[in-house]
Amino acid sequence: MRERSKILHKLTAALLLNVFSFNILADGLQVDPNSRYNTSLDRSQNGVPVVNISTPNGRGVSINEFLEYNVGREGQVLNNADNIGRSHLAGIINANPNLGPNQAANLILLQVNGANRSQIEDTSRLSADKR
Repeated sequence: MRERSKILHKLTAALLLNVFSFNILADGLQVDPNSRYNTSLDRSQNGVPVVNISTPNGRGVSINEFLEYNVGREGQVLNNADNIGRSHLAGIINANPNLGPNQAANLILLQVNGANRSQIEDTSRLSADKR
């Protein structure tokens, strides 16, 4: 009976670990730590994930590398603004610290280097300065 109880406890622990790990990974938005680009992550005041895109190169291309790139039900904002702005999805968004004045990207490349498929459950919105 004790052996059966030990097995039951181990199975319960493994099941709970998998459930909680899935929730963490489902929110999975992780910048590749080996990337040479300066992409960073933030959250708006209402909890929507914000991707501060990397500094664009001379041609205006922002390259952003991720290990995990998922968009949850709350959506996501790609921040291409060098000033504080407002997003319908996320409310007030701080200026992207990776952009200088008038340095918004003309093209944003999102590259996923991890092995897992991306799960896109809602929209990605772009926050950008009006030109």
